[in-house]
Amino acid sequence: MTDYYRILGLEHTASAQDIKKAYRKLSLKFHPDKNGGDEFFENMFKQINEAYEILSNPSKKATYDRNFGKSKQYSQSYSNNYQKHKDPDPSIVFFLSDKSSFYTGDTITFEWKTLYADKVMIQPFGVMLSEGSKSFRLTNFNKEYLTVIIEATNYKLNKTVYQTIRITNNSFSTESFKSESNTTENNSKEHFHPKPSDNFFSIKGRLRRKDYIKRFLLLLFIPIVLNAFVGESGKHSDTFLMVIIVFFIGLSVLIQSIKRLHDVNLGGIFCVLLIMPIVNTLFIIYLFFAPGTRGTNKYGLNPKE
Repeated sequence: MTDYYRILGLEHTASAQDIKKAYRKLSLKFHPDKNGGDEFFENMFKQINEAYEILSNPSKKATYDRNFGKSKQYSQSYSNNYQKHKDPDPSIVFFLSDKSSFYTGDTITFEWKTLYADKVMIQPFGVMLSEGSKSFRLTNFNKEYLTVIIEATNYKLNKTVYQTIRITNNSFSTESFKSESNTTENNSKEHFHPKPSDNFFSIKGRLRRKDYIKRFLLLLFIPIVLNAFVGESGKHSDTFLMVIIVFFIGLSVLIQSIKRLHDVNLGGIFCVLLIMPIVNTLFIIYLFFAPGTRGTNKYGLNPKE
């Protein structure tokens, strides 16, 4: 007899609300239209709907619970080929990622569920629970593809099942193109390796933490010194000059903050936080301590190169 509770990933004591919540989540995840019409997902989707049809109807659920309790038979897997084994084979119900491609510094979330496995290993991340989700930030990955393999092992049966996800590294493609173009330009007797240019007044590019702090302190020091000399005179012309200078210094701080945001792989739009009272202080502190992205990200080259 099919265990509809197990199909929905629930205990037999689950409430009607739990059943409805589990059905919505699984029906979205295994819908054939979202999975290219794959036969496995179609079969899973049919089983999920069948389970919900029985368990969501109070009278059908009561009859099913009585019969299930008498028969003592449990479903051994989520596929159509149910087999009644004393020791069922390990199986991977699903193994999914929220991205099909990534840039260096991106966070990827994996979700998985296995059955009848004594040990679950996700390579290259390590040993995991039999089901769950985990996020990983890829900060130093220099291959074209990230290949992630889940292994579910049943030691008693000495059996292991595998499933693989391959994710494209968009940063690698950018670096490859840069390498090929440099090779073409450097076919001369003297090899020249240009470094990324860093224009002080350009909002494009990236700025590492140490340089950002130096520039911030320098720009902060300038108006303090000017105020000490100009502020004593009290002349209107000097005051107007001071306003102009402070404006351009503030604009320069904003430009450096945008490049610092690019280094932590964030958009420059976040710099609007600098104009908010109180929040700007916390935001500046965050930029002082936030770790930058290694290698190439979608905003440019690593400023350390």
